[in-house]
Amino acid sequence: LKELASKYDQIKSEKFEVLKKSLDKSAEQKSKLDEIKQLQDNEEAAKLDYDFKQLLTKLTDQVKELDNQISEKESYFDQQDTKIDSVVETIIEKSSILKDLDEDLKGKDEILSNLKQKRDHLEEQNKKRLEDWEIEHKNYLDESLIRKREFETSLLEKEKNLLTNALKDIKGSIGNKAKLDRLKRMEIKAKLSVDQEKFRSAEKNIEQNMLKEKKKLDDHYKSDMVNIKSKISSQQKQLSEVRKKADLSKGQHKKFVSEKTKKEESLSKIRKDIEKLEVRRDELRHNLRNLERSRPDKGLLNSLVKSLNETKQKKVVPRQKPQIAVKSSGFDKCNINIENSIKALDVSNFDGAKSYYTQAKMLYSSLTQEEKKQTYDKLMKLYNKLNS
Repeated sequence: LKELASKYDQIKSEKFEVLKKSLDKSAEQKSKLDEIKQLQDNEEAAKLDYDFKQLLTKLTDQVKELDNQISEKESYFDQQDTKIDSVVETIIEKSSILKDLDEDLKGKDEILSNLKQKRDHLEEQNKKRLEDWEIEHKNYLDESLIRKREFETSLLEKEKNLLTNALKDIKGSIGNKAKLDRLKRMEIKAKLSVDQEKFRSAEKNIEQNMLKEKKKLDDHYKSDMVNIKSKISSQQKQLSEVRKKADLSKGQHKKFVSEKTKKEESLSKIRKDIEKLEVRRDELRHNLRNLERSRPDKGLLNSLVKSLNETKQKKVVPRQKPQIAVKSSGFDKCNINIENSIKALDVSNFDGAKSYYTQAKMLYSSLTQEEKKQTYDKLMKLYNKLNS
């Protein structure tokens, strides 16, 4: 029994040693596993920390880059906006010049029309005077023929009487009757020639006076016609020059309006680009704030990286910025003058309408760029009404 008991104790002791060695080995393996796990955890934490810092740096750099892009685009936007303002000023100036040229054209057209009417009236008047002269001259010729016949009849009667008296004188005389008869006949012929010359001279004077009157009418007509044609030619030349200026101004006005439209379209595109960049920047800032609040775990870090990549690819919808309109003191006055000008036009008060338009145009130059954009269309519509 003692031997068995001793052997039992020996076996028990050996099993205990084996069990103890087994437990020691398990503890040693667990320690090594814990150590390996700790190393892995430390390595993963270091990698996570590195990735965190890299992402933080990347987000910060991207935000800065977007800020720079936005700043550059806004600066360019302001420059182009200033240029548009200059173009609008030029358009207003060209519109005013066009209005003045149109008024000048209307005035010169009216003067030219009056001159042509005077020319036509002068031609009609001259035609009527010539017709009257032709009638008077024909009457003179008819009357002259009658007078000539009457004169010839009276002259024959006178010659007959003179011859009768001469024969009486010859019969009662003594001497060479043939010679005396010849002398008497010569005397009678001389007297009749004097009468004929007086008659012809009188008739000739009448005809010359009539021809002088006709020449005077012709000269007066030619002088008036040369004068009025010279004025018409001068007026037509002035009209041609004004039309050339008006056509040139219209071309320039159209060019500036087209330039303004293109610049406004370009500005609209730039503004949309800025809004897209701002949306992108705000999303990056939001991600950056999430990173800065607390050190993210691996899942959150992966989520942010995925969000960052998706944001690059997806189409950004621009956010609408609230616009706070702060009007200058001249804005309301300018619009009031425009409204008053339209009301004046409605009652055909053109002078009043023009006066209000001039005041509105002066106030327009003092408005801000945004106010000018809001007022430009109204002012141009009013300008078109004034010139329609």
